[in-house]
Amino acid sequence: MKGAFTEMRRIIILQALEQDADQEMSVTTLQAALDYVDQEMGSAAIGSLIDWLRDADLVSVRALEGIRLVKLTARGRDVAQGRTRATGVARPIEL
Repeated sequence: MKGAFTEMRRIIILQALEQDADQEMSVTTLQAALDYVDQEMGSAAIGSLIDWLRDADLVSVRALEGIRLVKLTARGRDVAQGRTRATGVARPIEL
């Protein structure tokens, strides 16, 4: 069951990024998005999710003045929109 929650949290992150005009958010903003859908997580746990998404080439990560920014890649956008599947990420959900 833990794996299903992790996969769901990954798609929530991708979909939140996909809905943003710049398709880029800070880790803190993504954490708030997860909180909004009752998926509260600590900063270490969300960092692990983001690292996994980066390693899967679904997001890119950069630092700006000490703030970690996460940006959706083209592949991540396709997964968020349900155009393609990625192992370890749930199918898109209605947010």
